[in-house]
Amino acid sequence: MPAPGNPQSLNRYAYTLNNPLRYTDPMGHFTEDELLNTYKVFIGPNQLRSTRDTPETAYWYYLLRAAEVGDTVRFSGEYKDVTGKIVVEEGKLWIAGDNGRKYGIGWEGPGGIGSGIIPQTCRLTKPDGTTLNSEAQLRRYVNGPHSLLEADYLEASLGGYWGVGGHVSVKHDRYGTWHVGLNVGVSIGKWGGSIEGGNLIQDSPPDPGQIAHALDGWGMSFQGGFHIGGALPVVNDGPQPVQLGYSSPGLALTVSYTWALGGR
Repeated sequence: MPAPGNPQSLNRYAYTLNNPLRYTDPMGHFTEDELLNTYKVFIGPNQLRSTRDTPETAYWYYLLRAAEVGDTVRFSGEYKDVTGKIVVEEGKLWIAGDNGRKYGIGWEGPGGIGSGIIPQTCRLTKPDGTTLNSEAQLRRYVNGPHSLLEADYLEASLGGYWGVGGHVSVKHDRYGTWHVGLNVGVSIGKWGGSIEGGNLIQDSPPDPGQIAHALDGWGMSFQGGFHIGGALPVVNDGPQPVQLGYSSPGLALTVSYTWALGGR
């Protein structure tokens, strides 16, 4: 994509900004293995997973996963506002800025030598003109669409209410993690058990961090139905889950705390 501040980019036949001895173009979108082992953007798999699963940095992970050599990136931070192309030099990823500077790509975001920042905003432009501005667009580009026919987790619960009561819930998510919750609240005629499937409401499949953020910790839930029913849990900010399946008759409003028991 031509960049007005970089005359070399106006030549569509120029390979790696007319500098093949300095830059290379392996083509293709970056995989987790390339980001971790080939270009060493992340220092170990734990840092890669943490960046992907943390809401404050997940968009940067997905921008890198959506990117390929030659894409144009515009990022804004507290001290920088830069547009440039992604290139490879000496086995590492860089942004060749229109301002003539080169910015190393690391897990904290683009930065100069010896420094790094987490950009406040980013925009990725593909060679065909496709522009990805938001984390939601980047996630959908990398992960594909989110099917509501495939549950993000399954929940089974058992308990009873006589005005006031509680139940125990067990959830198993798409990544193999078990979540156990204790729920107490008030009800109108609800006792017995339920088996329901839950989906996080967003347009791309959730990552493990999003599911944990949606299911674990303190939360509230409105549940109800007559054999066929569901629940509207509210735990944290971010994508909210909606459940549907078999439900014992009655209505309940509960407060809960859920623990993750391990998995991926």
